[in-house]
Amino acid sequence: MTSDAARLRQLFGPLPDEEIIQITRRRQIMQGWREELAAPRSLPPCPGDEEDIEFALPAPDEDTIVAAAAAYAARDLSPVELVKHMLLRIERLDGTLHSYITVLPEAALAQAREAEVRMMRRQPRGPLDGIPYNLKDIIDTAGIRTTCHSRLRTDVVPVRDADAAARLKSAGGVLLGKSATHEFAFGGPTDDTPFPQPRNPWDTERYAGGSSSGAAVAVAARMALGSVGTDTGGSLRIPSSFCGVVSMKPSRGRINTEGVFPLAPSLDHVGPVAANAADCAVLFEALAVDGLVEPRMPADGLKGLTAGLPRDWIDNQAELSPAVRRALRQMEDLARDLGATTVDLAPPPLSEFRAAVSLLTAWEAYRIHAVDLGRQFLRYSDVFRRRVAPAALLDEADHASMIAAKTRLSAAFNALFEQCDFILMPATATTAPLLTGLDPLAEAARPSSFSQPTNLTGSPSLTIRAGFDRKGLPIGLQLVGPMRAEELLFAIACRIEDAMPRRLYRSGE
Repeated sequence: MTSDAARLRQLFGPLPDEEIIQITRRRQIMQGWREELAAPRSLPPCPGDEEDIEFALPAPDEDTIVAAAAAYAARDLSPVELVKHMLLRIERLDGTLHSYITVLPEAALAQAREAEVRMMRRQPRGPLDGIPYNLKDIIDTAGIRTTCHSRLRTDVVPVRDADAAARLKSAGGVLLGKSATHEFAFGGPTDDTPFPQPRNPWDTERYAGGSSSGAAVAVAARMALGSVGTDTGGSLRIPSSFCGVVSMKPSRGRINTEGVFPLAPSLDHVGPVAANAADCAVLFEALAVDGLVEPRMPADGLKGLTAGLPRDWIDNQAELSPAVRRALRQMEDLARDLGATTVDLAPPPLSEFRAAVSLLTAWEAYRIHAVDLGRQFLRYSDVFRRRVAPAALLDEADHASMIAAKTRLSAAFNALFEQCDFILMPATATTAPLLTGLDPLAEAARPSSFSQPTNLTGSPSLTIRAGFDRKGLPIGLQLVGPMRAEELLFAIACRIEDAMPRRLYRSGE
């Protein structure tokens, strides 16, 4: 430990003892991941009875992309009216929810007026024309600052749009602003950043997830009809699950990451967030480099499709809350009612995926930030620097083991689709936790990240809504498919949403 402390001070300067203690804590967690890759641990079954939940979706699905586009076409709504409505909601709600870093009222209204002219001429650019959205603040926007939620970049103004930003601009979307994140899209909740951390709109004392938290909060509270975020280890799907919205982490390569500040390039993905599956599909079509292809679906429900369930992950390898367990069981029953068959799957241990993704993220993030960490270590937020600095002590042998694990685990996971058409599993092991007492450096007692496997494999994962627990907090599940199966997942999700009961309640009021 003494040699580690000396090495850290050599790299990052005369660090206080408390900083060394916190970095050492994280290093010990990383050591556990290294051991996990070498010899996976077995875990006893997870106890706990299922909890009664409300297996229903908010109703009606109003303030959506699809509904707005239809209203525009019928001339029942104008883009200017809708954008003014969104800006008023931001003004009224975001002082508490903190989903935006930068709001662009003048530019948004100007774009809305241009869209309105196209509507009056019956020349819309498509289903996103005049639709208000935001972008995660690590996505470059020409002439608009991209802060990465960091002191190091509060005044950085790119000269070019990222590919994702350019695509939505050309589709006629109206950019409301840039959404909050964790610093450089890594870390956890902390007050040690230049902008406030987003709050969960269902309960502001609870975590909104990360790192695409601002995106999910804004959509959940209808301060945007859609958003674009990023996902390296669950950064789209975790906040979407906690906030009750839908997001797609696409297949690697289907949405271009050019112009997006990298966290871990081998794991990074860009994807859409929306209120429901149909809206998410509209955003995805505009973002994807190859558009959207109509999937081959059965004419009746989900007949002919097989849903796989990683049963050992669910029962023995994660501390699932009783509410999430119950929601998964009811979703499984609904899939069967719609005609799908189910099969139990046996993937490699969930903890191996967690270990490989967590180590690779830290390894790659450190190499991106090494120079700046060496020059201005304490200007980074406490959580970011303490998560990344221990990776300076990893060596090439460690990296080789990560790459070997990635190859082995990806092959084993992709082989599961020989048994099923899609996989149904939790998006998060619990509903949104309280912020009080949440330790962003600590590892959970049991591996609980169901989002990390598909960052390793590159396969698509769609977060879906699955009702509410006893506290009224939303529950999220996940549909996972083989590579380039986004269209199939959207179609399945839409049929599930059509079949689910509805409730008259929503967040953000």
